[in-house]
Amino acid sequence: MPGIFGNLFDFNRDGKMDALEHGIEFMALQQMMVNEKAEDDIDDLELDNILDD
Repeated sequence: MPGIFGNLFDFNRDGKMDALEHGIEFMALQQMMVNEKAEDDIDDLELDNILDD
């Protein structure tokens, strides 16, 4: 069964994702969400600086 990103994390190319491959896919998704949150925080700080001027 393909994961969220299709078969991107099917490292052994057997058409099935094992627990390790699903775990790595989950970690990649989690890291993407953390990075998105950090970018949103930076945008908020920049907006605050613009409004303070």
